Amino acid sequence: MRRRAATVLLLGTLALPVGACGGGGPASQTGPAAGTRMRGDGIRYTLPAGWHAAAHSLTPHLVNPRELLTVGTGALPAGGRCAQFPSAALGAMRPRDVLLTVQERYGSTGSFPRRPSPFVLPPAEQTEAESCAGPHPAFASHWFEFRDGGRGFHVLVAVGRAAPRERVREAVAVLDSLRIARRRPVLINGDEALPYDKPGRGIQVFLPIGWRVYGQPLTQAISGRNQIALGTFPLHQRRPDTNCTPASAFRAMRPADGFIYMFEIDGLSRRTLDRVPPRPPRLRLPRSPQPYECMGPANWMVRFRDGGRAFQAHIYGPPKRRRDALAILDSMRIRPLR
Repeated sequence: MRRRAATVLLLGTLALPVGACGGGGPASQTGPAAGTRMRGDGIRYTLPAGWHAAAHSLTPHLVNPRELLTVGTGALPAGGRCAQFPSAALGAMRPRDVLLTVQERYGSTGSFPRRPSPFVLPPAEQTEAESCAGPHPAFASHWFEFRDGGRGFHVLVAVGRAAPRERVREAVAVLDSLRIARRRPVLINGDEALPYDKPGRGIQVFLPIGWRVYGQPLTQAISGRNQIALGTFPLHQRRPDTNCTPASAFRAMRPADGFIYMFEIDGLSRRTLDRVPPRPPRLRLPRSPQPYECMGPANWMVRFRDGGRAFQAHIYGPPKRRRDALAILDSMRIRPLR
């Protein structure tokens, strides 16, 4: 198995890759029946007769990659011995069962091959899936990757030792039925990109290792729900700074650190919003830093609109940190709020 498949990032961490195995969980209920067009995170597919889908993630501690779908012909319990595979479901497979799971790898997709048309399963190989399933696994693993719509995916097709060929063809048909919504590519290394979702704000951003999110509001002048602050240094701040300057962050930041202080500008009229430049495919910084009111040391500012929403971000740090900051901002997925 390739090294990429063994990288597991657990919920609640924003800096470190962790070990591969995790604890079990409750059994997952199955979703809609065969023939139903499934939807989720921009993914649609069709189930053949005799197949069913897990209604919830069978790998709830897996963050990057993240499980998008798991379907099969047998039981689909959640949890198991390893966090990176639907281990309990693999362990529950009977010799005639087939199981398919698709995981999305967040980050750059340059190493992923293009989506084939049609899909063809590669030869079976020994993977970690067998050891995660427990002693005497009843299946062989077909593991591969592809990219589509600016996104990268890992696929495991576990085929029972006595599975009919028709079941294997049906698994391939599920893959061929995939319709994948295009996403803005993420330029951060896929083995390091950590997703962060701003609670209740329809914003997802990806961080490289070494960066963190400061969850608390940094200033009183802007609503906490509209602030997003990220950096490379520890920040122990109990209450927002008075006025509009994130002074505590500036005191904690060292010369080699990077810092992004971003906020949403809401309440704009349609006419004023239209004056904000639309978000380009790739953001670019001004040629030189400038002083801005409330924004402390000279910094680089970008302003854009996306999804009917307006944002302003101030970037601090040496060149490498500024490159990281642009990759982070370019990775943002912004959902319209209304």
